[in-house]
Amino acid sequence: MCQLLELNDIKEPTPRIVTVWQQRIKILKKAKRYFVLGKNKLSRVIGLSSTENPVAHVIDNDQKIGSGDLVRVRSKEEIRQTLDDYDKYKGCLFVSDMWRYCGNTYRVFKDVNYFYDEAKFQIMKCKNTVILDGVICSGDTSKAFKQKCDRSCYFFWKTAWLEKIE
Repeated sequence: MCQLLELNDIKEPTPRIVTVWQQRIKILKKAKRYFVLGKNKLSRVIGLSSTENPVAHVIDNDQKIGSGDLVRVRSKEEIRQTLDDYDKYKGCLFVSDMWRYCGNTYRVFKDVNYFYDEAKFQIMKCKNTVILDGVICSGDTSKAFKQKCDRSCYFFWKTAWLEKIE
């Protein structure tokens, strides 16, 4: 049995006002996503960023990064060049809380080949994704919620955002 499947049974009843507040948050997140999309497309149109394939000249797609390897998180400029209009690279979102780790060196904690998608209740497969040792979400980035998130989730890092240190 997986504990995640039984979390519904331990939760406390949520007051109606909190439920309404959380729905408002969902709408704001979607609006922010469209704002980011529009901003990124506009910056490409007016020439603030390149329109060529941004990933091709930055990433060594053949680099094999695994558990225990020492890696450096690429610079903000290098990572920005890999991101699409939704701030994603191959479907993996680069969260705003991750920018503070750019340029620093970390050890790879674990390869991620499969993960549990809590929204879809499914095991999902992924490639070229790792977790860095000690690099976790602070829970501070969401100013819209009244409370700070205390889950301390690991970030998923695409190997394209990392540079292996020999």
